[in-house]
Amino acid sequence: MKIIGLDFDNTLTNYDSLFYQTAIDLNLIPQNIKSEKLAIRNYLKSKNKEDEFTLLQGKVYGERIAEAEQSKGMYKALMELKQKGNIIKIVSHKTKYPIKGERYDLHKGALEWLSKNKFFNNNGLNIKRNDIFFESTKELKIERILKERCDVFIDDLPEILNLIDNSIERILYSPKKLHINYDFKQMQKWSDLISLLK
Repeated sequence: MKIIGLDFDNTLTNYDSLFYQTAIDLNLIPQNIKSEKLAIRNYLKSKNKEDEFTLLQGKVYGERIAEAEQSKGMYKALMELKQKGNIIKIVSHKTKYPIKGERYDLHKGALEWLSKNKFFNNNGLNIKRNDIFFESTKELKIERILKERCDVFIDDLPEILNLIDNSIERILYSPKKLHINYDFKQMQKWSDLISLLK
């Protein structure tokens, strides 16, 4: 049995199509922009509209988060881990409200997404509310990972994994490409997770 810690945004969730649709709805981008969060951010940055991207993030992570997709294969992989007797915890760096714009409750939105996607169901992942943590800073996130005695932590940000003690098995979720020069494991597909943990 292992305690497996998971990041939330862009690890459990895939926001690419939601960022694209929301940006289109708000008339922030032309339709020919690639349907990816990074492409949208780069486009708005090139137009000196970084504030608009910040507002867009608030809308996606707050008002419209229920529309976000699951990362492909994530739920099946976590169900398999759960069935093997592992404990799953979610530790996310997530402020209560967006930095700018309307005061959407980002924590409430994330919990509603988890509920909609059967993380709390008895016949699903059956994660307990007290195993889900939203921390206001990266430093508090790292402290929480240690405090919860995670044996493994999965995140999409190398900079977070680099801050975690290397006694914890660290896995970078990077669906677009694998990276070199990191001393932690990497996975492009959630279906690879079981074999990575052996």
